[in-house]
Amino acid sequence: MYFVFSIILFFTFLYQKNDFIIFYESGKIFLSDIEHLYDQTYYLWDFRYFPLSALLFVPFSLINFGLAFVLFNLLNFFLNLVISLLIYKLVKIVMGPDHEKNDQRVILYISIYLMGVPHILNYIYGQLNLFITLFILLSLLIFLCYDSYIWEFIGSFILGISIIVKPTSVFLIPFLLLINFNLKSKKFKINFLKSVTRLIGVVLPVSFNFILFFLFPGMWEGFLETNFTGSIF
Repeated sequence: MYFVFSIILFFTFLYQKNDFIIFYESGKIFLSDIEHLYDQTYYLWDFRYFPLSALLFVPFSLINFGLAFVLFNLLNFFLNLVISLLIYKLVKIVMGPDHEKNDQRVILYISIYLMGVPHILNYIYGQLNLFITLFILLSLLIFLCYDSYIWEFIGSFILGISIIVKPTSVFLIPFLLLINFNLKSKKFKINFLKSVTRLIGVVLPVSFNFILFFLFPGMWEGFLETNFTGSIF
């Protein structure tokens, strides 16, 4: 229902008034004039994301805007299905032995998630939030299911991709540190090697953006101006 409603609103009222048009334009500029990726005269609202996030929208920028929006929202629809499967898997992993044997409560949780009002905004405006949710849940699933250093790195690398897509994900980094508190000794204990592995994994994909900033100094200046000294609207 949210998906269909968003398509109707898009073609009747919101064709040029949504977040997706910013991402769509960023994909075109990334291909044609990357150094001016943060020239805000090209956008309806400011483009404030890392430059590599524009890569996600390059395929959409190669086709008609209306069709691109429909396909992007269709992708959001399927992302929600995958997210629902991840939620189911995560709940089954962490639930205690006293949890009921059937899946009714798990299905209830997933249903509440799918009926959440913010979804209508994700669809109507063509936002990126479902990508962030997918990456976070996938990282969490990896951390819960695997204990080797390589999987710790892969899980945090995926989380690093979420930061590229939406920089506010950077606030999740402190939760990567493996810190335990011993109630008896009242001391903190940190798993140093695994924590460092996770930090390297999350920082590495983000650092690739700085290669572009080094190659295109004008892009770096535009990024700083847009995010720290430019308009807040």
